[in-house]
Amino acid sequence: MKRFLMPLAATGAVALLAACGNTPAPSAQPAADQSTTTLSQADLGEKAQEALTKKGTFHVESKTSGDGPSTLIADVKLGGAKPEFLITADKTTVMGVGGQLYGQGDGFADGTHWVKDDPNRTGIAALNGTMMRLIAWQAQPQQLLAGTPYATKFETAAGPQVDGAATTQYKLTIDLAKATQANAFGDYLTAESIKDEKDKTLTATVLLDGDSLPRKIDYAIGEDGGSSTFSKFGDPVVLAAPKIDEVAK
Repeated sequence: MKRFLMPLAATGAVALLAACGNTPAPSAQPAADQSTTTLSQADLGEKAQEALTKKGTFHVESKTSGDGPSTLIADVKLGGAKPEFLITADKTTVMGVGGQLYGQGDGFADGTHWVKDDPNRTGIAALNGTMMRLIAWQAQPQQLLAGTPYATKFETAAGPQVDGAATTQYKLTIDLAKATQANAFGDYLTAESIKDEKDKTLTATVLLDGDSLPRKIDYAIGEDGGSSTFSKFGDPVVLAAPKIDEVAK
């Protein structure tokens, strides 16, 4: 499933992503939070998204396996009309601010100026915009949980502690044919895009803490997969659009 689990390294005309913020070394180990909540199959995706929106911001690091394994790092801000974010890996950066997407680095213009996504452009410019939107989706792996209502397997158990917080573990097998037919993943993964795929199931192991915040999501389709770890809930995320002279014409 190359579109769904696309490597975050160079792909076609656009390479993916560059370094985002430093994670300070932890100080004392926080006291363990032993309170957990078990959600139903119907509630899992919605409650996890609500918990993140309530916090307002989060940091996520995602690693893909399969062809071209790589790492994506993002700081995300929720609560506005559209999510805002700074995403990095390799030698490219993608930013979303004020409802507008920008790309910078390998594969975008001269590699120095920002490229502004314009849905009305054609050719390479249109491909740049498509790649920006794809990367933006991948920066929020909790969106995978939108397919939970279409799971054919839904199991819960006590999970391991993550950063001192107790978690509940959810194991899912999602029927992608049904999920995409219901447009659960929007334009990112559609019934048309998976019609030629032999494996139409997504398996996932999800760890949620007692506030329904996702701490880790491991997922796979066939031999391709990924792992995303969430942290820094509620930490400040300050973003500003590039200046006019920083944007390619």
